[in-house]
Amino acid sequence: MNINIHHTAGRLRLKLAQIRKNPARAQTIQDEARRFDGVTSAVANSVTGSLLIHYDPAQTNAGAIMRALAQAGWLPPAAVARNSASTSSLHPLAGKLLDSVAEKLIERSAIALLGALL
Repeated sequence: MNINIHHTAGRLRLKLAQIRKNPARAQTIQDEARRFDGVTSAVANSVTGSLLIHYDPAQTNAGAIMRALAQAGWLPPAAVARNSASTSSLHPLAGKLLDSVAEKLIERSAIALLGALL
């Protein structure tokens, strides 16, 4: 089963082959995802095979949503286990670290550019 996962805090997009070109299945998973605790919206698109879920990070997380989808039979448990590291609580910290590194690099590049011009 081919699954493409994209996650940012509060937003989870899953590309699911089993809902592509199948409006009835897309509607079913959409309705089911909307019932999960903490999910604020869920929209399935049978043309693209995409399920977009918005959730309240104070109430749930992407890992819990994916586990619930696996328990309902929509995702294989192996896909949840494989992707649990990418949806962990370390993700926001890594983003902050990368932002800090990028800021320092830009700052040093600007100083080097000014030095070269003078």
